[in-house]
Amino acid sequence: WGELHSARDAVAAYAVARIVVSADGQPCAPSAGELQVVEHGSGAYAVLALNFACAAPIRELGLDYRLFGDANPMHRGLLNLQSGGATRSAVLDPTASAPQRFVLAEAGAWPTFLTYVGQGVWHIWIGIDHILFLVALLLPAVLWREGGRWVAAGTFRAVFFDVLKVVTGFTLAHSITLTLATLGWVTLPSRAVESVIAASVALAAANNLWPVIGGRRWLVAF
Repeated sequence: WGELHSARDAVAAYAVARIVVSADGQPCAPSAGELQVVEHGSGAYAVLALNFACAAPIRELGLDYRLFGDANPMHRGLLNLQSGGATRSAVLDPTASAPQRFVLAEAGAWPTFLTYVGQGVWHIWIGIDHILFLVALLLPAVLWREGGRWVAAGTFRAVFFDVLKVVTGFTLAHSITLTLATLGWVTLPSRAVESVIAASVALAAANNLWPVIGGRRWLVAF
């Protein structure tokens, strides 16, 4: 904390330079507030309050978010915007070519939903552990080991419903896990979680060579 406290001005300058807010095209004056530390399951995090003084009333809010873009292009910020009794959320990409704009009179639920779906697909695509786990679980839907040889699936209908059960189980469990973690109801050490993820991938792969799970793969995926 002492090291962080002594670097407070540098932290504030870094954040202010990379988070630019404008109101109807006019820049809002930034100022840094108190610097704090909070504990999450994976460690301690710095929290810096930033204030932006804008000319009122504001119709369109512009947000140019570049935080951590120079250090980690995979970083994403989460925005929770409350205005006029309406609340909306958005994903902030520090590598975006242009600032994001928000009309404060509109909630925009459908665009927000599409944004999160897109980010979810991207999250799975860049996570090789997700893809390997799903491939290992889905392979037995079309091809499995029996009597020392590979046997192909007989009908498309059987394959379709088998895949549907596995993907649904995986998706539901992923959603529940993220919800519990985000709300802070369950907090686990990241090292243990990552170890269990690796073990689950290995189990799914081993099951392709020595089938022991059978028709319960959807339960393993969950």
